Amino acid sequence: MARCIRFLLSFPFLIGIVVNIPALSLASAAKSASAFAAVSAQEVETTASLWARSKAAMSQGNFAEARRLLRQAVQQDPKDGALWFHLGVSCAELNELDEAIAAFERARVLAPGQPDTYFNLGLVYWRKGNLLKAKESYRAGLALRPKETTALQNYALL
Repeated sequence: MARCIRFLLSFPFLIGIVVNIPALSLASAAKSASAFAAVSAQEVETTASLWARSKAAMSQGNFAEARRLLRQAVQQDPKDGALWFHLGVSCAELNELDEAIAAFERARVLAPGQPDTYFNLGLVYWRKGNLLKAKESYRAGLALRPKETTALQNYALL
């Protein structure tokens, strides 16, 4: 019978439950750690590859392909604000304004110090006819970058 390590769980909802976890030898633990590192490295490479390919697609004006690639990238790395931002840009270029807003809002939460996110969000809200949200977004972006000429001009028009 395999050796087991017994743990008494101390989560509030599991107090007093004993769990048997098979004990790992140092060799199997090291093997597991290296397999995990290899999988993690592949994910990073895949996300980086998707990101690079999406930038190339955007530079060629192929926003549908960029959107497809960026959707995959944000599934792999949902905490990367730059990926969400560029997904918002590609959606806005395709006139998919609701998806663009969702992507820019996610980017705003993940990287709140990026004024371009607010400016783009303001522009998309403006295109949707939500002038109040557009003005709020521009105001937030201008608080971060007060001398942005285009944003100042757009804000004045609202």
